[in-house]
Amino acid sequence: MIRSLLAGIYIAILSFSASAQVAEGKFTVFTGKGQQSSIDQIMKSLDSADVVFLGEFHDDSVAHALQFEIFKRAIEKYAAKRRVTLALEMFERDVQTALNEYLAGQISENHFLLSSRPWPRYKDDYRPLVELAKEKKLDVVAANAPRRYVNMVSRNGRDGVNGLSPLAKTWLAPLPYEEASEAYSKKFKALMGSSAEASMGIDKILSSQSLWDATMAYSVAESLKKNKGSLVVHLNGGFHTEMRLGTVEHFLKYRKNGRAVVVTMRYEDDFKKFDPAKHSDAGDFVILTQKQTRPQGVLQEVLRRMDDFYGSMKTLKAEVHIDRASAVSDARSYFVSLKSSDEKQPKLRLDAMPQTTRPDEIPRYMAPRPKVFLNSTDFANDRDAALINRFVMLSGKSLRAEFDVQYIGEATANGVRSWHLRLTPTKSNLSPVSIWVDQDGMIRRAAATEDAVAVSIQFANFKTNINIDDEVFRAPASSQR
Repeated sequence: MIRSLLAGIYIAILSFSASAQVAEGKFTVFTGKGQQSSIDQIMKSLDSADVVFLGEFHDDSVAHALQFEIFKRAIEKYAAKRRVTLALEMFERDVQTALNEYLAGQISENHFLLSSRPWPRYKDDYRPLVELAKEKKLDVVAANAPRRYVNMVSRNGRDGVNGLSPLAKTWLAPLPYEEASEAYSKKFKALMGSSAEASMGIDKILSSQSLWDATMAYSVAESLKKNKGSLVVHLNGGFHTEMRLGTVEHFLKYRKNGRAVVVTMRYEDDFKKFDPAKHSDAGDFVILTQKQTRPQGVLQEVLRRMDDFYGSMKTLKAEVHIDRASAVSDARSYFVSLKSSDEKQPKLRLDAMPQTTRPDEIPRYMAPRPKVFLNSTDFANDRDAALINRFVMLSGKSLRAEFDVQYIGEATANGVRSWHLRLTPTKSNLSPVSIWVDQDGMIRRAAATEDAVAVSIQFANFKTNINIDDEVFRAPASSQR
């Protein structure tokens, strides 16, 4: 009784705190055609909707507060006559059991977070919605495909998931899942442009994106099938649903007469002005928000995880070494090795090669252990090789000492969700460098331009692609939280 009362008071305070962030002057609501609108008009449009997709920039604090406000209003408006469900891109389908156990009060929040791989800043950005759903005894759907399978498709193509176990396949959209539409493909390829990801095989990357989109859509459709007449409030990155493409298209295939409302939220320097060239038809509603400076908090978390990962890698007691003379499959290949000072520890070689070379064509020099590749679009000179050496391992501490570090946002690097950091050297006049860091603190990609020579490096997944004795490449503690 007392615990229930305290929980109610806590949620009330939480709701007030989140809603208070949604102050006048921090956002402007428009229709997709640029006419001024309001949150009230968005809520009215949900009367006949099955799902509202709330597309966000992941580092937009105003958008997160608005998501809470829309979810809270949906509960207040509809809970008496129709079920309201929260669905999240931010949790993957294989953690649904842990999520359900937490919502039911069977496990602690600490164990829930240990088991569910929450996104950075979950506490500030998404926890208020989950806690409100828990207090109101509402379903929360872990909607996303497990990232390891999305990565599998980006590396091996869409058929790569066909050999998964029957259980694993239940965590994905039904196979074979639909290809991306022509409009979405064009939009996606324009975004990727001439990036290193594109050079790795744009069709595979697009297929992995489609698996992501289709699985979220299927999760929403299944929830609506389970709870007839309900309303699903789904949170996702804006690219997945803007212009009613991607996840929305897949949803309408799984639910033929489905009714979806798309709200696209973007921050702008001038958030009171609707630029048709940028925002027309980005959603049924477009909310422009005041650009915030909050990413510093995300940046600190990224740097902390990099420190943890660096410490884990240092257990090798290894020296990173590049040998230009060692050709793997042709004269333009590089041999990168981790040479251990301890003879009892395994030596590991990583091969850097042109993108045209298929990994399965490379001889396995360490036959008992899977090979790891450090991929580059091109190596023009020794300075490029030095750049590779520089970014094989990098700690957050060394970043802070040598660079002005700017957090750019979330992105995909080597098929894995990552944080994009822009590094401007503070002790030299060298050009800025970009790196992409995954959620374990490992650098997945590095890119720089010096003297008009563009260098872009793709880093393989050390931890999951290597099985070394005694777990030398064990994941850092931060990734287990």
